[in-house]
Amino acid sequence: MGTQERKKSNLKTALVLGAIALFFFASVIVKFLIRN
Repeated sequence: MGTQERKKSNLKTALVLGAIALFFFASVIVKFLIRN
């Protein structure tokens, strides 16, 4: 039971980190496109 909960929280953390990374990547691309 405990391992299942931990796995769920790990997945949630991975999703949040992935979303932040995507947002950062997108903002960098937008800045690069605007500069050109």
